[in-house]
Amino acid sequence: MRTTTIPPRMPPPATAANGFPMPRVAAPTDGFPVPPPAAPRAADAFPVTPRSARAVRSPLLTAAAVRLVLAILLAAAFVLPAAAAAASADAEVAFAHGLAAYHRGDYAEAAERFAAAVEADPADETARAWLERARRRAAGEEEPAAAAPAPPATTLDRFGEVPPWEFDLRASIGDDSNPALLADGVVYAGPGGTLVDGPESDTVIAAGARLAVAPVRGGAVTVALVGEAYQAAFDTFDFLDFTRFGAAGQIAWGGDASGFLAGPLGYLRVPVANPRFGLLLQGAVTEDELDGEGYVSTTAAAASLFVREGAAGTTRLSAAYRDQDFDRDAAGVFEASGTETEAELEQTFYLGARHRYLRLAAAAGERDAGGAFDGSSVRGRAELALPLGEAWTLTLAGGVERIEFDGVESNPLFGIFPVDEAREDTLARIGAALSWSVTPRFLLTARAVYTDRDADLGPVAEQFFDFDYERTVVAVGFRWSWLGGAR
Repeated sequence: MRTTTIPPRMPPPATAANGFPMPRVAAPTDGFPVPPPAAPRAADAFPVTPRSARAVRSPLLTAAAVRLVLAILLAAAFVLPAAAAAASADAEVAFAHGLAAYHRGDYAEAAERFAAAVEADPADETARAWLERARRRAAGEEEPAAAAPAPPATTLDRFGEVPPWEFDLRASIGDDSNPALLADGVVYAGPGGTLVDGPESDTVIAAGARLAVAPVRGGAVTVALVGEAYQAAFDTFDFLDFTRFGAAGQIAWGGDASGFLAGPLGYLRVPVANPRFGLLLQGAVTEDELDGEGYVSTTAAAASLFVREGAAGTTRLSAAYRDQDFDRDAAGVFEASGTETEAELEQTFYLGARHRYLRLAAAAGERDAGGAFDGSSVRGRAELALPLGEAWTLTLAGGVERIEFDGVESNPLFGIFPVDEAREDTLARIGAALSWSVTPRFLLTARAVYTDRDADLGPVAEQFFDFDYERTVVAVGFRWSWLGGAR
């Protein structure tokens, strides 16, 4: 058995379900890509920390307070759906999707969605009228002269103009099989004499809130200011508790048929439209704490270009820049503070409908820091969304990332024993999420993510160190959204 403390600024124990290292700034989720609150395409149930940060208890929000608040919220989350009528919920979701399809000119899909709404709630005369309207347009007839019945207010909020503000509340509870990211036979000596003997599991409760205000909206340009707060608290290993506070500014040109544009630093609501091109500019600052103390400050910027190929799919090309300043950082070759740049190409293929898709992405990045942390990475990922009826979605995802450190300083034997090999890591992740869109504003999700890291340290170093690990996180949670009235 080997006892070790994690070297300064090694990839640290992160809280919750490390999935894909997607938004590492301004969105506390790097598992499945974060869906906008109205999109039923999965897995925001377990917001988690990025791999570049550990985690923390905020002095303003103790773990005990988190547990009490989350107990109340989780209880409400499962009482409210039980009180809702399943038929009316399915009808509302189907009608909302139908209205979006109608506005983007996909009248055949709109008719299919409106028909599903009528089937779920035969008494819904509004859905029946829109069904007839969509069928006539799908048959090539002109827009009916009579005005269409006004959609419900919730549908207007979701698929009409961009709301002046939106507020999201999310919470989850789950089990983490290896929160300290340790290999078998390795003991982690944590603060206060806490010992973690290999992959020990723990229960983690997480909560987050997001407020977005759109002072410029309704036209070709949308501007939004976003504030976020997030906390994850462990039952036993509270030294891994994590807190994040973040603020972001976003500017978008053009709309999207889904009503959202998503980039490396989160998502933005935009008008429902289907232009050929779209542009999203983002900037963000975050403060991360670990166990009540400052851990890392990050400033980031990103730009994304969207090119739509009609009903076939959408291409996204993104570039991101991050500047990280670690508290209590080492100096010289072991300085972790530095900058990261990354470029990503993502292609989404729509499989008959926008909510049924295959998404493929490839990215490459460079990190500039002390010699022990300089390096480059390449990664690929795939995501498949399969709607199961009008309100349920199954999402499957997987990805591989290769990290190559530039210098021999990354070898844990550097300075102790002559070495000539730099460290290389390979991370593989697979996951699945099942989401239920109870209403357009309330989403329940169950998810599981498995992560495997293979750290190649060279034959000599691997006789003394083992940075490999396996990790499985299973969680359930909800997301609840409130929207300001559309203008």
